[in-house]
Amino acid sequence: MGDPALEGAPYTDGDPGLTRVDLALEMAESYTPGNTPDDYRCFVIDWPDDTTTTKYVAGFRAVPGNASIVHHVIAFLAAPDEVDAYAELDAAESGPGYTCFGGTGGPSRTWLGGWAPGGAGSDLPPGLGLEVQPGSKVILQVHYNTNVSDPAPDLTGVEFKIEDTVEKVARVQPFANPQWLAGQGMLIPAGDDDVVHEFQRDITPLFGGPVQVWAGALHMHTRGTAGTLSIERANGDSDCVLQIDAWDFHWQGQYGLAEPMLLAEGDELRLQCHFDNSAASQPVVDGVPEEPRDIHWGEGTTDEMCLGIVLVAPA
Repeated sequence: MGDPALEGAPYTDGDPGLTRVDLALEMAESYTPGNTPDDYRCFVIDWPDDTTTTKYVAGFRAVPGNASIVHHVIAFLAAPDEVDAYAELDAAESGPGYTCFGGTGGPSRTWLGGWAPGGAGSDLPPGLGLEVQPGSKVILQVHYNTNVSDPAPDLTGVEFKIEDTVEKVARVQPFANPQWLAGQGMLIPAGDDDVVHEFQRDITPLFGGPVQVWAGALHMHTRGTAGTLSIERANGDSDCVLQIDAWDFHWQGQYGLAEPMLLAEGDELRLQCHFDNSAASQPVVDGVPEEPRDIHWGEGTTDEMCLGIVLVAPA
């Protein structure tokens, strides 16, 4: 990256693994993707009915049923007052689950965990947990890359480490420029071998005050080459949360910080992504490299994203 201010922050290995499985859930029935080259499907999965008290997710792992076509998995939490909306979405479409893009198509914005190729799952730091109230449901969004003939059925599951109490209630916070998601401002021109997009903002108002950042992750697609997450301090200093100099789409994970970093009011979280859209970087379909084309933010594997994800808890 060439930015000394962003170098040298300590972190542990990405996704070291889930140490204990207390709850395993999976799709109610297998699903065979029918849309090409990408199929986004959401599946409503029951949280155990015998759970009558609030629980806390302290670790997460996704178990792709058909890893050859599963591009990513995100487990969203539908709180009890959001469950009816998802029952309606599920009932309105035949077959397992329902079509969804960008999110769940419903009111939830809360993540319980995410997976992309290369992820192995991990525990949250000791004392932290994601709150799940009784009567909630898990909305499992699975993105299938179906650029193959006759894709086989998939039956994906998720595994959780569960605690009865925690010291601090944590939150998984995705971070990107909202204009990118609206299809504006993230142009990656055909033939350009180093396109840079970046965004920064003070996110502490989302939490009502300062938070500690415990972990970070990045998500790009196949033309991503490098990326960073950093905290730009109100006094002008810069602290690196995560720096990946050689992005590999097939090796993605969450990186836990050796020590949490304070994100104070007035500080800004900064995201930067590099992309190579030259002829040499194009995906190969049926043995033939695609021709370079202008690319924007998009849900398809051959589109692109620049997404940061942080695990935060009250300071």
